[in-house]
Amino acid sequence: MYDLAIKKIQEGSRVQVSGLWGASRAFFLAALRNESGRPLIIVTSSSPAAERLAVDLRFFAAFHGVDPGLVCLFPSWEMVPFDVQLIGGIVLH
Repeated sequence: MYDLAIKKIQEGSRVQVSGLWGASRAFFLAALRNESGRPLIIVTSSSPAAERLAVDLRFFAAFHGVDPGLVCLFPSWEMVPFDVQLIGGIVLH
């Protein structure tokens, strides 16, 4: 699975991987980032899932020789669709 994912990325194709769970996701993603040399954007289903994944990614990034400081977490704004809110002086719809 890993070799096929790397090959597809190098060809410029999209990659979809399933069946990973727990810290194996972070291990796979950190190795993929290290091998490909390309940045990754990862979307999770919830803020707690994103926070857990970020912690695991920082650990495995260091394991693969990548600076753990490169793992950034962009927390959600916890907005309900169609809700109007004022954030930083900007009205969001």
